[in-house]
Amino acid sequence: MNTIYILSLKESARGRRYVHRAGCPLCPPKGYCVPLGHFDSPGEAMENGHIKGFHPEACPFCCSGYRKRENERNMREMVFSEATGSELILFTPEIFIPVAYIN
Repeated sequence: MNTIYILSLKESARGRRYVHRAGCPLCPPKGYCVPLGHFDSPGEAMENGHIKGFHPEACPFCCSGYRKRENERNMREMVFSEATGSELILFTPEIFIPVAYIN
């Protein structure tokens, strides 16, 4: 199902522009946005925005499902990625604390 996606010309505080679905209540008026075209997902629309030289970000209102999936995917990559370099060095404390077990 193709949906029309629109890119906001006004930058956010981080210097990114939001990608909105057509009909989003947060979408700016016609003079302040650029139509990206018909796409199947917000990810495809954002890739097109990158190709055109913008730094798009998915709208938190109309693309919330896409943002949630991307955040979950990024978290899985962080958790299940292999440790490299200094992360492999285990920290050994320099203080020895004797422990007694009482039965």
